[in-house]
Amino acid sequence: MRVTAAIPNYNGLEGLQVLLPKLGGMDIFGTYVLDDGSTDQSVAYAKTFSNVTVIEADRNLGPAGNRNRILKRDDLGELIWFIDADMEVITTNAGDIAKRLFEDSSVALVGGYILNRNGRPYYWNYGYEKHPVRDRIAQLYGKLGNKYKDHPRILNFLRKKAIHYFFGLEIDSGNHQERIVEWVAEGSFLVRTDIFRRVAGFDEHMRYHEAHDLCKRIRELGFTIKFSPEIVTRHLEIECRNGSKPRDWSSGERYFYRKHWGTPKDALRNFFRIGKFS
Repeated sequence: MRVTAAIPNYNGLEGLQVLLPKLGGMDIFGTYVLDDGSTDQSVAYAKTFSNVTVIEADRNLGPAGNRNRILKRDDLGELIWFIDADMEVITTNAGDIAKRLFEDSSVALVGGYILNRNGRPYYWNYGYEKHPVRDRIAQLYGKLGNKYKDHPRILNFLRKKAIHYFFGLEIDSGNHQERIVEWVAEGSFLVRTDIFRRVAGFDEHMRYHEAHDLCKRIRELGFTIKFSPEIVTRHLEIECRNGSKPRDWSSGERYFYRKHWGTPKDALRNFFRIGKFS
């Protein structure tokens, strides 16, 4: 299976200077930089690579709409690897690993293992489908886990309780096995090209949590979402949202809840009907 790398970029010169040289040495069918109206020199830099194609913007669409620009191409491989411009690729044979991960035809999307700048795993690598009630419970467990991080017995107890709502405490413990999940982080994931086209890509109304929505729609078609610790990236955490991240985070979450769970009363009713989602 051929892997096409698709890199959403907005003023990401610093990150591209780390990412593009590394991708150039991998078994990648094609590499695209999807630009969202950058004003720095990132587009000019990307064009210096003979194996990189730049798709330039006529207007800024935000992260979801920018990723969808790859849908304009008809020369893609069977897999698209979406990887953010501020990622450093640690794994050297990601293309080979990807082919194995998708041997099962029921697997439509696989998320990679994302580390922070200090090499620690992000607790939001993967998880359960977003739900307004469960997410509040998950946040509580996250706060408790941080509070009692130096108390092994209490932390172990919290992990056992939190696992029905929240994978974060388990991720922090170093438990990184390949597993079926309900969503993965959008910073680094692979998706079957035909399935991505079938669901018409990302919901462009969203500027945050768009991967949650994409994974939900793919799962509703009967396909499987997986997390794999084999494709590792490190997030360089370069700020490019001009301070809009908290606003985008909140508005994206509210939009997802309304779209998939309806009114707060509907969401509460569904939560008690479905239970712990375990």
